[in-house]
Amino acid sequence: MTAPTAAAGPPDLAPGAGPAELLDHAEQLLELHDAQDRPEEAGVSWRSSRDALLRADGLLVGQGGAVDPAELARCRFLLGLTLSVGYWQAVGGNADAYEVHDPPQTRETAIPLLAEARATLHPDDPEYATACVRVGLLLHSRYEDARAAEDDAATEPSPPADRVTGPDASDLVEALAAFDDGVPRLDEEPHPGLIVAYGCALADRYDLDADPEDMRRARAALESVLDGLRPVGWVPAEDGAGSWADEADDLETEARVRLIRLLDPAADTADGASAVAHLELLAATLPHEHHARIFAAAHLVDVYRERGDGRVSPADRPAYLASLRDLSRLVDPQSPYRAQATAMLGAALAERDESAGPGSLPTPENEQAVGLLREALDDLAEDDGLRPTSHALLGCLLNSLREHHPARYDNDEALHHLERAVELIPADDPMRSDLLNQLAHARIVRSDQGHVDLEGVDRTIALLNESMRVPSQTPGFGSQSHGAYAAALSQRHALSHSSDDLDEAIRHLTAAYRQTAVDDVNRIVYLQNLSISLYQRYQEGGDLQDLQTAARYIQEVNAVVAGGDRAGFADLHLVGQDLPYLEHGLVQMQFMLASASRSRSGMAAAVEAMRRLQTSVPEDDPGRLELDADLGLMLLLYSFFGGTPRDRVDGLALMAESVEAMPGQHPQRPRLLLRTSAALLMTSFAPYNKRGVEAAEKLVRETLAAVEPDSPEGLRATTLHAVLCHARFAHGRAPADADRAVELARAARERIADRPPSPLATLLAQVLSDVLRARSGPGDDEAARRTGVAGLREAATVVLLQASAEPALQMARTASERALTIARWCLADGDLPGAVEALELGRGQVLHASTTTSDVPACCGRRAGRIWPRSGRAAAGHRRRTTWGACWPGPARCWAPSTRGPSCRSRTTCGSGRSPRSPSRG
Repeated sequence: MTAPTAAAGPPDLAPGAGPAELLDHAEQLLELHDAQDRPEEAGVSWRSSRDALLRADGLLVGQGGAVDPAELARCRFLLGLTLSVGYWQAVGGNADAYEVHDPPQTRETAIPLLAEARATLHPDDPEYATACVRVGLLLHSRYEDARAAEDDAATEPSPPADRVTGPDASDLVEALAAFDDGVPRLDEEPHPGLIVAYGCALADRYDLDADPEDMRRARAALESVLDGLRPVGWVPAEDGAGSWADEADDLETEARVRLIRLLDPAADTADGASAVAHLELLAATLPHEHHARIFAAAHLVDVYRERGDGRVSPADRPAYLASLRDLSRLVDPQSPYRAQATAMLGAALAERDESAGPGSLPTPENEQAVGLLREALDDLAEDDGLRPTSHALLGCLLNSLREHHPARYDNDEALHHLERAVELIPADDPMRSDLLNQLAHARIVRSDQGHVDLEGVDRTIALLNESMRVPSQTPGFGSQSHGAYAAALSQRHALSHSSDDLDEAIRHLTAAYRQTAVDDVNRIVYLQNLSISLYQRYQEGGDLQDLQTAARYIQEVNAVVAGGDRAGFADLHLVGQDLPYLEHGLVQMQFMLASASRSRSGMAAAVEAMRRLQTSVPEDDPGRLELDADLGLMLLLYSFFGGTPRDRVDGLALMAESVEAMPGQHPQRPRLLLRTSAALLMTSFAPYNKRGVEAAEKLVRETLAAVEPDSPEGLRATTLHAVLCHARFAHGRAPADADRAVELARAARERIADRPPSPLATLLAQVLSDVLRARSGPGDDEAARRTGVAGLREAATVVLLQASAEPALQMARTASERALTIARWCLADGDLPGAVEALELGRGQVLHASTTTSDVPACCGRRAGRIWPRSGRAAAGHRRRTTWGACWPGPARCWAPSTRGPSCRSRTTCGSGRSPRSPSRG
């Protein structure tokens, strides 16, 4: 295939050619230029034409007064026309081919030449119309460049003082005058590009004077171009389709952009709707890298937000996200707008897609939002208005995502961003309360991970107090605040051991449960946390009703998680993923209730349930060791109430194996050590087993080394150590053992002297009085009597504080047996008043418990069918205490109760200084 023949050029000029020959030669070169396709060849023709015209102009000027005015006007017209061609080619991307290195200067040279031609040419001359439209195009181009420079300068933080900005309105006036004069005189159909420029100039003048006639004429001109390029009914073949490489496509884009600016897409009018339609058409058809996509995307982002009063509707969300992605992708990385667009995209992706219906975090969009917000915060200026909200969004999003993927998302990062947001957001900002709530949540999580101290917990509570001064109107704010209060107070209770902290935590959990929607997973979480807090209060206060209520609540949680109603809750899998441990906790509570009521069948059923649960959990599961240990404990205790000696052996073996296998840093190891040491001691009394007692003491010492002395675990371990020393003294009669037992019991009683009466205090009084009586040294008998009577007074207080009749009567009968022992001591020592007081204390407790007429909370619970945290008893302010040691005679009295409670690890943990987790923020 042969190459196309190049257009023939004009003949070479003869040496010494005059102005007329030069002008004719230049015109021929311009015609050749128009016929050439390759920019390099066209540039050669253009430069030759320009040089010929410059030579002709020089010759004509040299003629002075003898010059022919018509010939000079023709020369000036052709030179201005040629320079204008070079200017438009240069700004169109062919500056190198035409060797136009300073396009604005070329334009400045061409404008006066064309203006002179317009002033000297006759209006009927065809070249007159061309000169008019050419000078109008150049003047309007200069006006638009000046206006663009002004817009750019407005975005610079400190523009140079000597920069001259601002368009010259006279350029626009003269351009329109030239268009008005020249366009009607053209002898052929105007080029669409000319009509676009004419319409843009009219629109610019409308921006200045708001003359409706200018708007009408501008709109008519621009729409006429669009109707000619894209007939009525034309639509793109598909999104992103269409060829935009030719001149017509560029003209269409320019016309639509100016028409959009003229009609104002933000206006709630028919013109505004038309502008939006043009924007959406641009967004659907422009190629992905076209610069006009930035214009369309920026306007559409505002349109979609204003259309939904600040919130993008589900119908607009896909287009809104696409527009933000265009901005984040196309805006210059060095521009501050790039970081802002990225921040807005991250914020949009962080929001829940309402059109998708109820669902759970995280979505791929949420995870993408994390990366975008991190990127934006790295690039945003410190004083950028989007920085506070970006910190807030990222912190809240990390809070939620961490609930689902704790290994992938760092709580410390969430804490950092929330702290920065609280620093930057004004005190009167309506979202500040929500942020304080989120920050408190992150701090609670950090404390739950082991970074806990009383001062830090008090700072968290102070944050919650501040957030509640001006409560947020965000749905769920109140319930989440109560839940956060409860979690912080539980952590405080683990440090302060104050009954008030635990009672307040229960009160807040009850309020959180009541205020949470029935289909919110947090409702289940609050009920679960409430169950564990009630169990903790039972451990410390001994009110059997707390244990009964805790068991009912955890049974409700299990029924929802394991039942068929899971579809009604979003994010229920966060609780359901630990269903075996919820069942573990329930079985433990059922066993404790059965043992408290001496129900052999109930204990046997709980043991079998725990066996089935143990079998269902793989041996390599992290929670299997706790299951094994608790099954061993249950077997051991059951062996005293109807089980077999084999159960006792198997129970001890399971507990010992679990202690040996559990890592030294495991958070539940102190609990297991304490239980195993108590089990060893229980089985080493009758007959006395020296090796068993030594093994128990070793475990007790390890427990004391791992816990704080004033903690519940530390006090129970100290009590158990005193019991152990007493047992060893009873067997070997070594005075050192009795002295050590007295020292331990007295030290423990001193540490709880300022606390309310409790079963632990009663047990310590019993241990101390028994050891003193057995040692029988100088003053020991009197001290034993005084301590025994003091223990009976404490026991009477505990009985009086019981909420239900059955446990109160059971505790009173146990105390009455102890009262008889103390009375015998008093009579033997001749202390008649002491004997009378001891008997009266025991008898009074039995009378009080026996004459209780009704158990109102229990009756209400039976009538309701199932108990939810609606009654005031769940948040009672009194401490009601007992221990397992008071529930069994004989060797069981040395039993140290659990320091952790049921292994309910699904979204909540307790014991070992840990508090119930805060609810999901999804």
